[in-house]
Amino acid sequence: MMNLSGKEIKVRKVGNSEGIILPKELIAGNKSYRIYSDEEGVLTLIPDRKSVFDNPKFSKKDFAIPSDEGPTISESELND
Repeated sequence: MMNLSGKEIKVRKVGNSEGIILPKELIAGNKSYRIYSDEEGVLTLIPDRKSVFDNPKFSKKDFAIPSDEGPTISESELND
């Protein structure tokens, strides 16, 4: 990862919008990002990645947090 600490990036007009151009070394193959801003106007870009929770090969019970008493089985699982 390249160090961009303190580097100035200017806002440019792109069609009817304004945008910024990021160095290609910073992108590292990601094509989509989610953008967040805080109350001070600090922008944070987070690569948009698929969640493991959306993967159909995993069931919801794969991610269950076991209780102190051991694993629990719901009535619907008993009938499967």
